[in-house]
Amino acid sequence: MRRSWTSGRCGAAGLAAVVALSLTSASASAADPGAVGATPDPAVFKDPGKFNAAPAGASRPVTETYIFDEAVRQYAEQHDVSKDDARAVLTEQGRVGGLETDLRKRLGEGFGELSFDQRKGHVKVLVTSDDAEASAKRILSEYGLDHAIVGRSRWSAVELDRALTDVANRLAEPLATGRVALRRGGDAGLVLTVDRDAGDATTKLVQDAAARSTVVPVVERGEVPKPQAAACGGTADWFCDAPFLAGQRYQWSAGSCSAAFQAYANGSSNSYNLTAGHCSSIGKANYTCNSAVSSCVWINQDVGAFYTGVGQWDGAVMVHTNGAFPNYPAIDTYNSWPPYGSYPVHGWMSTYMSQYLCKTGYRTHSVQCGTVINTNNGYGQLIFDSACTMGGDSGGPIFDPSNLYAVAITATLWNTPLDGPCNSTTRTGGSWVTNLLATLGLTGINTI
Repeated sequence: MRRSWTSGRCGAAGLAAVVALSLTSASASAADPGAVGATPDPAVFKDPGKFNAAPAGASRPVTETYIFDEAVRQYAEQHDVSKDDARAVLTEQGRVGGLETDLRKRLGEGFGELSFDQRKGHVKVLVTSDDAEASAKRILSEYGLDHAIVGRSRWSAVELDRALTDVANRLAEPLATGRVALRRGGDAGLVLTVDRDAGDATTKLVQDAAARSTVVPVVERGEVPKPQAAACGGTADWFCDAPFLAGQRYQWSAGSCSAAFQAYANGSSNSYNLTAGHCSSIGKANYTCNSAVSSCVWINQDVGAFYTGVGQWDGAVMVHTNGAFPNYPAIDTYNSWPPYGSYPVHGWMSTYMSQYLCKTGYRTHSVQCGTVINTNNGYGQLIFDSACTMGGDSGGPIFDPSNLYAVAITATLWNTPLDGPCNSTTRTGGSWVTNLLATLGLTGINTI
């Protein structure tokens, strides 16, 4: 039975407990989830129609189009366009699923960057050579994107990734404390923003890191918002229902977070959930219900860089210790009756600039959407704007609403108190699913 939901409050004591826990557990040895069991049995996944079947007498049908329709509504409102125009843009975005990964693999050093022009609804690909341009056009044609724009980049994605990681490692402390921000800058390569209140010592660190980089960043002054973990302290009521879906709440000794996508490891029959690394620690049992019977145990973790150093992805994996809460590859959108507006996940993908993404989480209790404004902030997170995030949403799913592909998990928020309210400057940070799978020893995301 599903229990009632209460938001509770994310007090300072609860957050302090999370910070301390993250700091003390980061060095713990991580188990390989592939070593504890075997390939998941597809039979455990219910018919996706059962996720969305409307009960007799229901006043509002639950269909898989709900997420897309809600994304269209929010996009139209945020960009001041008609719903028809918003629908056209997001329909075009739906063709892009997996394209960035494909371009990286097939073009290698010839690939520069993928972005999406939301105003025109066009894909733009930057490449480094004539051969790469010809190949990119063939790949785009395979995706039905013949009208996409192909241009030139001074640097390959590989060069930019390497340079960004190097700069981020040199500036780990000022990045973590919000005195410096790092992003890709299109033709500029990399851009470092130094907070207006940062002192001479920070400025010198930035200048030194820029001088040593193989891709010299543009350095600018500006306001740098301070990140915080989107975890929630306290012991408010929590969900107690199977299956355990992406976006639903779990409890641990220091507070609450949201679960993300269900995953699998070749050679293992266990069920896994991705979530945020700062939400607990290895070996700790976490509960979806107030009973030790329905526990999930932390078995691998890479705690967020904003606590422990750059180069980590703020992710963790829970293994379910019994069949009480079997995994189903679906997202809880909180929009309706049991099974509570849940929608099947169809795949996973890497992100790209200006991608329109949505998220859910137990605290905001709804689908919230926004546009990617930074694909890598220096500690392995994308950032997207407008989407409301509050304490307790950490670990929840971030996905592409146009194709229901998993993209990231919620890790941080900017410009919003943990208890809200959200505002037009709210920013959400999410750790990439593609990196978490590799970092945590998993094979892929369960899909339907």
